Amino acid sequence: MRIVVCGAGKLGYSIAQMLADEQYDVVVVENDPKRRDTVQNNLDVLCIEADCCSPSTFENDDIRGADLLIAATDNDQVNMVTCMLAKKTGTVHTVARIRNVDYAVNASNLLNIDMKIDLILNPERITAVEIDRILMKKQYSDAIINGVKAGAEPYGFDPNIV
Repeated sequence: MRIVVCGAGKLGYSIAQMLADEQYDVVVVENDPKRRDTVQNNLDVLCIEADCCSPSTFENDDIRGADLLIAATDNDQVNMVTCMLAKKTGTVHTVARIRNVDYAVNASNLLNIDMKIDLILNPERITAVEIDRILMKKQYSDAIINGVKAGAEPYGFDPNIV
């Protein structure tokens, strides 16, 4: 499976590293020479210095028609245009990092249906959901532990009451 990661900032680099460690065929597109060098020197991936939202970038055979493209730059509009170009040039699935809540929440149908972005990642929302999940899990665990210590039967425990 060939996966293209556009943007080699913190998020893009981490995604590329994780995918490379899992033995995927990873191509990183980065227009900053320093970031590109960091990727090339540290990860087992193909790194191309290019503008990921330029149509000419998608003429490259290593990018065109990938199985998955992840647009992880720090610019929402660049990520959206990159995904649109990817779909137009044969990429099967696209993922865009969208930080602007207005885009991510209020325009999700536009992004998904009209712009053909398969998955929208909003880092702030993901973080909030994960924090909530951890806190709720801890609350649930604490309630069970405290109930068992008090001699209560943990079976039939209703997590909605916590």
